[in-house]
Amino acid sequence: MPIHQKVRLIAELHTGINVAMLRPLRGNVDRLLVLALLMRTALTKPERDGAISIHSAALSLGRPFETVRRHIAALIDSGLCHRIDAGVTMSPRFWRSRFIKAKLRYAHDCFVRFVADATAAGAIELPTMRSVGHFTEIDGVCGLLDLMLALVDQNRNLFPEAVDTAIFSAILHANTQRFAAEGGTLAARGESGASFRQSHAVRVAAIARALSLPDTTVRRRIAAMTGPSGPLMRTRSGTLVDPAWLERASAMACEARHGSMQLILNRVAAAGFPFHAPASAYLGGRPESPRID
Repeated sequence: MPIHQKVRLIAELHTGINVAMLRPLRGNVDRLLVLALLMRTALTKPERDGAISIHSAALSLGRPFETVRRHIAALIDSGLCHRIDAGVTMSPRFWRSRFIKAKLRYAHDCFVRFVADATAAGAIELPTMRSVGHFTEIDGVCGLLDLMLALVDQNRNLFPEAVDTAIFSAILHANTQRFAAEGGTLAARGESGASFRQSHAVRVAAIARALSLPDTTVRRRIAAMTGPSGPLMRTRSGTLVDPAWLERASAMACEARHGSMQLILNRVAAAGFPFHAPASAYLGGRPESPRID
């Protein structure tokens, strides 16, 4: 069954950020998305001190106002965000944190790895208009945040809850890692040499540990996504993504609130991403692919 490189690379990117950021948020995927939107706004709206109203945040995320208000209140209580006259934005404490600085650099380099690998595989259409400007850490972080927000938004018809998107990405990433470890290859636009087998399955406990989620939550969510028309298959060795379902579905194919894949690539091209030499954009070097064991 076809497993396309772009889909694999998106799952790798999504899983890497979830693994890195969900532990301090106690596995709260929705809160991470709210934080991502607040960060994206803070980095790109200096004329309003990087602030956004709760109402606008709820509209941007397509989530109920009260749900977003509750997550923002928790982020304020934790000291990550604060209120100003223009709305809610990241706190000075957030930007000063060494932990956050390290995660921002990691996020930038994960985005560079995604573009580098997708470019090398011919899995994305390169922008025709490019700038020779200096691609910065902020540009890379914004590119990653755009992809993360757009992925959840675009696939809401398939996965109504963000936690399901996170679990699906982690399972797909784990399956393809095991597939590759056995010598399988994934094509950019054609078919892989084989379908997933039982040896490529991942256990619930491994997904729960990686995403800092309770085993019971992951088990319940996987059960709801398993069945004749569902995206997942259960085996004695664990869980597999159904490649036939994946081929029917589309990932990042259409316009989402935060932009299509091509629009996001156009943005980073305008910021001066070095598509001719992607590795030159790394700040700390190529990050390792997240392991789910």
